[in-house]
Amino acid sequence: MTMHEAYEQYYGVLHYDHRYPAPNRLTLRQVMSHARPGAVLLDIGAGNGRYAIPLAARGYQVMAVEPCEMARDQLRERAAAHGVTARICLFKTFADVDDATIGSAELALFLFGVLGHMRFAERERTLRRLGNVMRQPAEALGSVPNRLRRFRREQAIHRIDDGQSRAPRFRYSRKFGGAEHTFEYTAFTPAELEAELASIGWTCLRLGAESLLGESTVTSKAMIGAGDARLSRLMPARAGYDILFHIASASSSGSRLNKVVYE
Repeated sequence: MTMHEAYEQYYGVLHYDHRYPAPNRLTLRQVMSHARPGAVLLDIGAGNGRYAIPLAARGYQVMAVEPCEMARDQLRERAAAHGVTARICLFKTFADVDDATIGSAELALFLFGVLGHMRFAERERTLRRLGNVMRQPAEALGSVPNRLRRFRREQAIHRIDDGQSRAPRFRYSRKFGGAEHTFEYTAFTPAELEAELASIGWTCLRLGAESLLGESTVTSKAMIGAGDARLSRLMPARAGYDILFHIASASSSGSRLNKVVYE
């Protein structure tokens, strides 16, 4: 089974919903703090709408990119059920999004590890296009897995060559739908993330902890999630389950260049 087929089943058996039933509170607030009400958001790797739907419900225009057919079908159904179909435009791949649409976006989103799912060449291609085409200043917000806390065994024994990336890419497995499925991921330290982004024309404005506990825990247990969000704002990026980043293209960040804040 290919990784694409594994993702189709991941959504098809609703395993994603079981693990991550709601958006991360801190991340959702960060998106809303960096984008004006009603702004156009480019949600790359939107899945079945864990963020796209609540953002559309809050009045944002969401350009959602998702290669998984099952996830796109679920996103359409849920958008209709929430009455936000008119505020979500769905694309299969980033290549399908025209320059005018990208240029209208105020903020690009790579939420819950989307950049880590991409190989280096795709990360570079995607971010360079955004930096060249997005309205200025070009900015993005998202998270990547923190390799100081996650997948330590897989980093050591299931390593995959990923071209120019200095951060480790590796295989990992998940059991669902009565079978074991294999995926690929790239995980970062804060310094590795900052260095890679700089090499392809982006600068980190802020790096912090997205959560201290696992994403499944903080999104499935409301009170724990609320407490974790408060604590995560006080912790450095290296302490996070994932690293939450806010970045800008180097050509548009002006006086903010090299002003990385590690929270």
